[in-house]
Amino acid sequence: FFKQKTAYEIKECDWSSDVCSSDLRVPLIIWYPKEIPANKTVTDFVRSIDILPTALDYTNIKPHPDVQGTSLRPLMEGTKDSLNLVAFSETVAPYYHFNWSMLEGIRHDGYLYIHTDPSELYDLNADPKELTDLSGSDPKRLARMRSIFEKEKARIKNPDNLESQVKMDSETQERLRALGYIFSAPKEPKPGEKLDNPRFKVAMLEEYFKGQSAIAVEKYEKAIEIFDGILEKEPNFGRAVLEKGLAYLKLKEPEKAIEQYDLAEQMLPGSSELYFGRGQCYMNLKNYEKAKADFLKALEVNPAKSEAFIMLLKIKLRQKDLKGAHALLLKAVEANMKSEVAHFELAQLYRITGKYAEAKNEYLQAKNANPNFAAAPLML
Repeated sequence: FFKQKTAYEIKECDWSSDVCSSDLRVPLIIWYPKEIPANKTVTDFVRSIDILPTALDYTNIKPHPDVQGTSLRPLMEGTKDSLNLVAFSETVAPYYHFNWSMLEGIRHDGYLYIHTDPSELYDLNADPKELTDLSGSDPKRLARMRSIFEKEKARIKNPDNLESQVKMDSETQERLRALGYIFSAPKEPKPGEKLDNPRFKVAMLEEYFKGQSAIAVEKYEKAIEIFDGILEKEPNFGRAVLEKGLAYLKLKEPEKAIEQYDLAEQMLPGSSELYFGRGQCYMNLKNYEKAKADFLKALEVNPAKSEAFIMLLKIKLRQKDLKGAHALLLKAVEANMKSEVAHFELAQLYRITGKYAEAKNEYLQAKNANPNFAAAPLML
């Protein structure tokens, strides 16, 4: 089974949100020459959750009753042209990153329904680029799709068999969290809370990306100018405040950066970027206690943020706490095995403590993690 992201133009859907065709139209390729003929094309849409039942079907394994999805075998064998599936999709990205409303939707019977305020409806056969919203001209279809959406969401969010949910010990949870499979999401919106519709924020988002690009090419004053322009129109755009803080940090103006990070914290509580950036500011000001507190907060939100471990390491080394530094580096490597910096710093610590065999191994790990990381081969 192979899935490949498409290069569909984002402008065909106002928000690249996992609820539009620009994100949902992903080819699925299945290769099983023993059973499936070559060059067989299925035009009906299917879902990711259908992959496991299909694999089990072809291997003659009966799926567990709680397994979601449907076998696609009838489509590939030509016994059915369509399975009349309901595909549910959602994204928390607008809420998680920008404090805008989350987006949800379904695709069914040739139509796409996006559950937002206002709701949207598209005929995917007649309008594959989703340019004509039918929510106002086809109220019956809109009501039917909304009803299907609500039933499907209730089924997904409230499974019949709660005992089937995986229970795991705290150690397993922490390991999965370190690998990025579990992360700390922001608190859910309050009931009835009115959040902005991200579908109306495209122009602002484009400006925001221009500001990010300015930072990437080290035009920090220009970035601040762009973010100020955004904040004049929308003062509560927390990500713009956050990036403005980063621009001041890059300009080596930590006091101004901290002002922005403090302001952003009111809008985007629980941002690992915020805590890490502010921690760097406090490091520059040699306020190591506040820096340590922020780096620990960053790791609480994102345990895989190995950069925060590295900054805590620097504090430990200033305190000449080699044992604590070693423990931190081991955690950094475990949190992100592909971090060449974490492996390199661990190798450096082994080297200065006379553990040359261990140092050599970590230098090799750093080189393997990133063959272009020049420092590691030099140390070898």
